[in-house]
Amino acid sequence: MERVAQQVIFNSTIHIPKVFLEQTTTNVLTMEYIDGIKVSEIEKLDAKGFDKHLLTQHGADFIMMQVFEYGFFHGDLHPGNLFVLPGNVLCPVDFGMMGFIDQHTRDMFIDLIASIVMQNMSMACRYLLELTEYDEEPELRRLEKDIADFTGQYLSKSLKDINMGRLLQDLLKITFRHKLRMYPETFLMMKSFASVEGVAHILDPYFDMVKHAAPYIKHAKAARFTPKKISNDLTMASLEGIQFLQDFPRESIGVIRQLRKRQLVVGFDFKGLEKVLLTHHQVNNRISLSIIIAALIIGAALILCFKIPPLFLGISIIGIAGFILAAVLGIWFKLGN
Repeated sequence: MERVAQQVIFNSTIHIPKVFLEQTTTNVLTMEYIDGIKVSEIEKLDAKGFDKHLLTQHGADFIMMQVFEYGFFHGDLHPGNLFVLPGNVLCPVDFGMMGFIDQHTRDMFIDLIASIVMQNMSMACRYLLELTEYDEEPELRRLEKDIADFTGQYLSKSLKDINMGRLLQDLLKITFRHKLRMYPETFLMMKSFASVEGVAHILDPYFDMVKHAAPYIKHAKAARFTPKKISNDLTMASLEGIQFLQDFPRESIGVIRQLRKRQLVVGFDFKGLEKVLLTHHQVNNRISLSIIIAALIIGAALILCFKIPPLFLGISIIGIAGFILAAVLGIWFKLGN
């Protein structure tokens, strides 16, 4: 393929290959030929005199800017998809797996990281629940404990001592244990961070990703309170309020019409009600059986007192039969409990 002199620059440290739209079809993506060195080829990088620490910073900046500023990111940044060009410039390739996260998800992810760093486990639980879906509300105290154990295990370690594969597995174990389902885009974003840290293991094992991410997180949190962002939020809230006021009368009239025609059906789903009803029936049956046994004992005692025939040795047979029946029912009632 013809080499292209023109470069498409993400910034001064990242080169994005040019796409040739004229030669691109629905089945073939034609991009610029990249003549570089893979980041995994350490000996070649050392021979050419590249700054591995600087390359690690560029890679971290690349993923931080994508996630925290644009919300559109490369989802497969493993060492085989990153090339080094002259001037310590990184060039990612293979854009077949891209991820997108909306502003709300980005905000929740940033707040989750900040709460973990500040060791605020209750807030970390809240943000983790925002980033996942679930059928039943998890037990928050157990979730807080698991998150505290997780952060205590990894937060105090340097990058060279952290196995990112194990870290992701442990985080997923927490979500599975509490029956939380992570959204695919959120998981892909975390996978991208893990991939960049995997590259950092190769280039600069002592690189502190958490420290490097701090300015981006601080900037992203501060960006929420800029006049433009506040103005946009207020505008959106006003538009939604106006839309609600416009829709409310029409929806209300529709409900009233259904009420008049007796077409409105209200359904209730009481989870766990079957168990309550079963227990209620069991209690009622036991009470009824206890009353029957008590009545048999009292009736048999009266029959014996009045010596109602037929008699055997001066004792009423019906009275004895009543006591025997009461005893049998009592034993059955006891065994049934």
